Amino acid sequence: MEITSRNKLRKIRAGRSRGKTIRFSKRPRLVVYKSARYIELQLIDDNKQHTLIGVNTKSKEARVLSPQERINWLAQKISDYMTKNKLNALRFDRSGYPYSGNIKKIVESIREKGITI
Repeated sequence: MEITSRNKLRKIRAGRSRGKTIRFSKRPRLVVYKSARYIELQLIDDNKQHTLIGVNTKSKEARVLSPQERINWLAQKISDYMTKNKLNALRFDRSGYPYSGNIKKIVESIREKGITI
C-alpha cells in the first residue's frame, strides 16, 4: 500500500475543484497558498493566462504585523487592486485547503471590503 502525504492529497482536491471553476467563468480567480509560516494570494486571469497581482506575508511591511493584521493587510492589497482596476467580483480557489481558519478569515476580510466572491 502506498503512503500518501497530506500535500499530495491536497493537490488532488485542488485539481478537482480548479478544473470546474476555470472553464466557466469570466471573473478573475483568487488563489491561496499557505505554508507553515506564510500566506500567498494571487489574482489570476484565466482567459489571458496572466497573473494580475500577487501578494504575500514575506514582505517587510507584513512581518511586523500580528497574524490577524496580516490577513487584513493581504485582503486590503487585493481589494485596492480590484477597485483601482474596476473589478468587483472574483472566484475563490482555496487550493484544496479546508474552508476554515485563516482561509475563511481571508474570504471574510475581502467580502468586508465590498468584493463579491
